[in-house]
Amino acid sequence: MISAVLMFFLLGLSFGSGPCLLSCGPIILPLIAATQKSIPKSILLYLFFSVARVAVYMVLSFLIFKLGKDLFEAHFSGMVKYFYLTGGILIVSSGAALLFKNNLQESLCSRFVKSCFGGSARPAVIMGVVLGALPCLPLVTVFSYIGFASKSPLASILYSLSFGIGTVLSPLLIMSAGAGFIGKIFQDNIKFVRVLNYCSAIIIIVLGLQILLNAFIGLWKGL
Repeated sequence: MISAVLMFFLLGLSFGSGPCLLSCGPIILPLIAATQKSIPKSILLYLFFSVARVAVYMVLSFLIFKLGKDLFEAHFSGMVKYFYLTGGILIVSSGAALLFKNNLQESLCSRFVKSCFGGSARPAVIMGVVLGALPCLPLVTVFSYIGFASKSPLASILYSLSFGIGTVLSPLLIMSAGAGFIGKIFQDNIKFVRVLNYCSAIIIIVLGLQILLNAFIGLWKGL
């Protein structure tokens, strides 16, 4: 089992420098750049995001082990468009809350938005859950292999945890620290901070809209 744990950890390292970097970077880095002004807090926010994502990885691997690859894919393929729809709405809402955080008047609606998407930790956790629940094809292949190689539910969870930790230790960790460093350098430049916040929010909203577009395409094909 130790050799398998090490193998999945190394596989996670390779994914963290490839597919995971490309899919997670455009989502989490703008949030860090817009909300964090120190390197330690930036790294902490990245860890919030990563822990949520890895937790979903563990759940998916466990479900594949219990249900079997074919049965899981049969259920997952029918639900994935709804995952995209929910995930897109959550990410767009996070970006909108960041974009209009200083313009929300004190109303029941504004208090709801701030409680759900205010701050930075909650949106980071939401984004981690969404991206974890919408894995790319290479990740689905890894989860399927974990389910096939596992001899027990505990083994499937342990292997996916090892893989997930490997994905966390990626260049994205350094890039997250860099995003916080940029925020720290320019925190006294109000105009720059405002432009950075707006640009970051717009990037998050656009990525969320792309996820929503995929959801609507999936729903349209299902009609």
